[in-house]
Amino acid sequence: MNRGDWMARSNQPIEHLYFPTEGVGSVVAGIDGRQLEIGVFGREGMSGTAFAYGVGQSPYDTYMQVPGVAWRVAAAALRDAAAGAPDVQRILVRYAYAFSVQTAETAFANALFSLEQRLARWLLMCHDRLDGDEIAITHELLSVMLGVRRPAVTLAVQTIEGAGMVRATRAKIEIRDREKLIAVAGGAYGTSGSEYRRVVPVSAAAAPTLQASSPEPTHVAS
Repeated sequence: MNRGDWMARSNQPIEHLYFPTEGVGSVVAGIDGRQLEIGVFGREGMSGTAFAYGVGQSPYDTYMQVPGVAWRVAAAALRDAAAGAPDVQRILVRYAYAFSVQTAETAFANALFSLEQRLARWLLMCHDRLDGDEIAITHELLSVMLGVRRPAVTLAVQTIEGAGMVRATRAKIEIRDREKLIAVAGGAYGTSGSEYRRVVPVSAAAAPTLQASSPEPTHVAS
């Protein structure tokens, strides 16, 4: 899937669910021509969390933010499968709950934390969901994700780059010091990842490897 590929459009029926194995998806709210990201997901999750609650559409757009690969299943087929498998339905609902915690954490961060802290949180959340340390993203897209103007994003990127946390090149940001990013993000980062690990069952083969000095897993949901 390429950047910008749609998974679901606002106020339209959810016809397919997407389960990324690589890359990052974005859920975006739009009001009066302005956009703000309210949640991200990768290989730990799925698009269309409204589906888990038996709701056929959502007021938010969902599209691929960082290019990758995803499995796609027809909503009707998954509905039929879940109807005959209570464990499947239970996992879907638990994931939807964990995602709602992430959106609440995002609202908290947007209201109370600085742009540099929110940027650090966003980079960490993407880093959790990707292999390697490079995130394919432009300053223009970051401005949408964080709900601020592009010049403000550029200044924030330069600030954390100057502190040695990242290296920014054209359409790409490389994580250089994850621990410093975690310190900058502070309380804006960590709660939703901990709650995901608490409520969503993960097989031994897929279980995250925790960093000793970090409240979050490396390259797993946050």
